[in-house]
Amino acid sequence: MVVQNDKYKIRGYHGTLLERAKKILAGNYKIGHKRNDHWLGQGVYFFREDYEQARSWTIPIMRRNQKDGAVLITTFSIDSDAVMDLDSRKGLSDFVKLKERYHEFCIKNKIEIVANENILRCAICDEIPKEIKVILRTFQGNAWFDQSLEEVDLSMHGKQVCVRDVGILNTKQTNIKGIVYYNDILRKRKYKPKKEFSLEKSD
Repeated sequence: MVVQNDKYKIRGYHGTLLERAKKILAGNYKIGHKRNDHWLGQGVYFFREDYEQARSWTIPIMRRNQKDGAVLITTFSIDSDAVMDLDSRKGLSDFVKLKERYHEFCIKNKIEIVANENILRCAICDEIPKEIKVILRTFQGNAWFDQSLEEVDLSMHGKQVCVRDVGILNTKQTNIKGIVYYNDILRKRKYKPKKEFSLEKSD
């Protein structure tokens, strides 16, 4: 992602089934069924600058459906005024104000908030003004190598892009970056190192 001349230039990767990817290319992206626990509210989701993460996301979908998967790459530009970047100080500051207004609304209308953090965050994001067409946030994820990174205080994260207005997306700027075949996933074996690597010299 690049911020240039008050515009965000975003390259996103969207993992899905191959048949759905073909439908997107033939038409356009569509916001799926409403969920109350989306990361950043309702929208079309991309992993920013991370093909491998999108590919990894696709694999459980393939296993459930027993079908081939694909990763789409989409590029687009958008005015910074239409983006809420929750990785930035300003973005989080604006979100706090929205959260406070949401709580005030609930208190005024005697609505008890019993949702977990994911559902609450989703509900607040859904109340963000429509002028905000894209929401950005990096979330902690998980990967097979996380345990090996603990001693250097690193872990897997995914940079999420939630596009709330599919009108900013153009299929002319969308292509299939890679196809993931279901049979290949079935044959794949989990890699297990035979010996732990160490920087210490052996005696």
